[in-house]
Amino acid sequence: MQITQNHHDVVMREHTPNAESNRGDWMRGSRAEALGGGAARWLVSREPHPSVAREAWLRDEPAIIRAGIHFDAVRIPAEHVHHLAGSDGRDAVERAFARVGIETAVIADLSRRWYYALVPPRTTEAEHPTYLGVPAPHRADPPGTHWLLSPPDGEDALCDPASVRKLVAS
Repeated sequence: MQITQNHHDVVMREHTPNAESNRGDWMRGSRAEALGGGAARWLVSREPHPSVAREAWLRDEPAIIRAGIHFDAVRIPAEHVHHLAGSDGRDAVERAFARVGIETAVIADLSRRWYYALVPPRTTEAEHPTYLGVPAPHRADPPGTHWLLSPPDGEDALCDPASVRKLVAS
C-alpha cells in the first residue's frame, strides 16, 4: 500500500480508543473557548495569519494549514482502515488505530474516504509544500472533516511514525 500526500490532504488528530467515554473530555467548553485552547493555539502558532484559521474554525470550516512546520500528514485510505476494523463504525475504527498504538492526532475526511495521521515534521517525503484542511479542535463528529482522535496540542501528541507504518502495512 502506498502512502501519498498532496495539497488536498486534510490532517487532524484525536485521542482515545473509547470515543463515547472520552470524546467529551477534550471537547469541554464553548467553541470560542476551544479555539483559544492548547490544540488550537499550537496548530496555528507558526501560521503567518493565525486569525484566518480561527475564523474558519468559528464558521465550522477546516482551516488551511501548512504541513511540515508542526506536523506532516500521512493519508490513509478509509477502505483500508475499515477493512482492518471489520467495520466503518467509529468505535471499531478507533480500536483499529489503538491496536497499533495510535490514540491521538487523526483526522477523518470521510466524504473523500481518507484518514490523516499527523506525524512529526520531516517524517514524510513531501516534495513541495503541503496544505491541509484541519478541522477545528472541537469538531469531533460528522458531518464534514472532523477529528477521529483528539487534536494534538504539541509535538509529543502526534502519531508515532512506526505505528502509522504498521497500520498501513497491515
